[in-house]
Formats: sequence, structure tokens, C-alpha cells
Amino acid sequence: MLRCRPHRIGVTALGVFLSLLVSACRAEEAWRGDGERLRGHLTLEGDRLRFQTTEGAAIPPDTLTRIRFPQGKPTPCRIGAGRRILLWDGEQITGQILDLDKDKLRVRTAWAERLEIPRAAVSSVESLPGWRTILHDDGKAFAAQGKPEWKKTGETTTALVLNADEQAISYTLKERLSAGRFGVNFREQAPTRGGRWTVDLLFRHGERSRHVTLTLSGNGEDYVVEAEGMKGTARKVEQTPGWHRSIVQFSARSLRWTCDDEVLWYNLDEGPGGFLEKVTIRCRRAEGGSTAWTEFCLERAVDEHPKPPTEPEQDEVRSLDDDQWFGRILQADRRTLEMDGRFGKRSFPWTTLSGCSFLRPAAPPKVNAKASVRLSLDSGLCAEPDLLDGTLVALDDRKMVLRHAFLGELTFERSRVRELRPRRVGQK
Repeated sequence: MLRCRPHRIGVTALGVFLSLLVSACRAEEAWRGDGERLRGHLTLEGDRLRFQTTEGAAIPPDTLTRIRFPQGKPTPCRIGAGRRILLWDGEQITGQILDLDKDKLRVRTAWAERLEIPRAAVSSVESLPGWRTILHDDGKAFAAQGKPEWKKTGETTTALVLNADEQAISYTLKERLSAGRFGVNFREQAPTRGGRWTVDLLFRHGERSRHVTLTLSGNGEDYVVEAEGMKGTARKVEQTPGWHRSIVQFSARSLRWTCDDEVLWYNLDEGPGGFLEKVTIRCRRAEGGSTAWTEFCLERAVDEHPKPPTEPEQDEVRSLDDDQWFGRILQADRRTLEMDGRFGKRSFPWTTLSGCSFLRPAAPPKVNAKASVRLSLDSGLCAEPDLLDGTLVALDDRKMVLRHAFLGELTFERSRVRELRPRRVGQK
């Protein structure tokens, strides 16, 4: 009996310690105006923010300059060919362009399936920092073998279904690519034992070639990366049902393959040793199974440089080489943008553009005048966060709801929020 008590006390103390440790790891971190940092938890009572420290002290929110949230794991972003939308008031949104007309720009983001932004609020549409999209489609740009099926999986998405032995699609690059990334969405439609569906990248340097292959479905319970002649660190990630996004990123000195933000394999000291020449997606021994593929995207890694000057009285379109066209942007969809200028009407594929800028309207929609907070959000597509101003109307351990001046009520996973900055009414 006496010998058991210390053991029980030790277990209880350990449990309390672990509980406090987990609580501390999940706590937010707040900054006072004098730079002092406080750990605690942010809540919303009525329409007022409340920050309570881990010691139990209540801190007036108007004395705080920012509140940083612990790093979370939001729902993975499965968007290809992302763009950054910059607004006239300093907000920014990252997503995929759906369409543009004279009134609205519609985009898909990591946190909203369809977002309608007033065109008058948009300053410019830019490429993701450090990346230029050179291919984005549903796979029809690939050469197909074995007559694969094409099926609609949503309002704007067509999926390629591979369901027979040696069915394959392949894309041969027109220009050599030494640093970049390739991404694709996939879903195992009908599982099978022994079947394999693979993504293979062929790199070449002179007479030397190297294959880097990922088995995404079939052939076991985990994803498997095989890097021919390369040593790397592999991580076990279990195959699961539903849609996933696989991305392989490479340079002269590194290669990393991920699935829904989980790293499968990496080498940060040695790259594939050549230029990407070909991408092949193949089905082997289907045996009644099938896998669907969509959102194929290939991007080039670039060094950023200052944008060329624009003309204040016209819209502007910029090519990947910084050539410029001026006129009036008429409309756009996922694939192309149409402009009317002195050259007449012209259609530009998004894959040939680094971005576009819009003529500033006389009175852009105002947001900041009534906004009480600025949120910094994980965009899911690049290191740069999304920035949105508004008023918090709901907050709990799982989600946050922001009322925006012209986007309405926006709901975010709490795990997607990086930082909150209180704002005084009228603050710019």
C-alpha cells in the first residue's frame, strides 16, 4: 500500500505536467505595445475579444498589437496554378482563378470553394512568389496510351480514370526545367490487390538519365518513393481514401515529394542531377481497380525581380519575360485572359503570363474604415499569407467567422489562422 502511493502520485503529477505542456503548446502568444509577450487563449464574448493568460489574468485587447496562433494542420489545399490577388486596401487572397467579368473576379481558395471579389476592389493578379505556371489542365495536354476514360468530377473539373493494365499518360516538356515542381490530385476509385498507379519523373543530363517514381495507390498500405541512384530519407505515410494532392519539388541540390503536406521522401543535399524531361502517370495490373487524376500543374522556380512600371490610365498584362500589353481586360477564365487594346482583342493563356494590373477606380470598395481585426491566414499555396480585414462574429476552438465588408461572412478553420491584429476604427 505504502509502496503504491508514490507511484500513483507520480502518475498523477506526470498527467498534470503533460496536460499543462499540451495546453502551453496550443496557447496563443500575444504582444503588448511595449513588446512584452504573453501566452494565453483568445475568446470572443459578444462582440468583444478577450485574451486570458495561462496564469488567469484578463488582458484588455486594445493593449495588444498582435496575437499569434500555434501552428496547426488545416485541411490540405488541393488547388493547382494558384495566383495572388492583391486588393487596393492592402488585403491579399491566394487561389485559383475561376472567371472574371466586368463586375466580379471569382476564385477558389484553400478556405472557400468559390469566392466573389468585386472587380473594382482588385489591384492586380500575380503569380505565386517564386513560381511561374507553365502547365495547368485536366491532363488532356498529355499523350495518352491505352484509351483512358475522361469523367467529370465537379462543376469545372474533369478527371482522367486509369483502370486497365499499361494505361498511361505522359507529358514531354518543351523546354528544359532544372528547378520546379509538379503537382496532381488523385483518388483511388476502386481498390485492388496487386495493382499499381505511379507517377514517374524522368530527368536527363547529357547521356545520363534518372527516374524518380512514386507509387500512389495499390501495392500495399503506404506511399512509396523510388529515387534511382539517390539516397534520401523516406517517411511512412499511409494510403487513405478520398482525394489527395501529390507534389514533387526539385532543384539542382534537393528533391522532396509530399502528399497533402506530409513529406514522403526528401534529400536536401543532392538533386536529381539533370533537367526534367518527361512526366508519366501509369497504371500497372489494375485487376478491377481504378484511380482518377486531375489538377495537373507544372511550375518553374524563378528569382523574383521588380515589376516594370504600369500606365495609370489602362489595365496591363505582363508576360513571363516582362513584355507588357495595355488596354482593357475584358474577361478571364481558368485558362485564358482576354484584353482589348490598340492591337485589337487578344487572348492570353495564363501559363504565358506573370500577372496583370487593373486601372484604379475612382472609388474602390472600402473595408478598413469599419474593420476591427486583420487576419493572417495560411494560404495553402505559398509561404505568403492571405490577409483579410473585418469584424469577428464567432470564435471557438475549431473555427473563426469574419464578417467582411463586401465578401460577407467567411468561415476559417482556427488551425488556418496564423495571426490576428486588432485594429482601431479608421486605422489604415
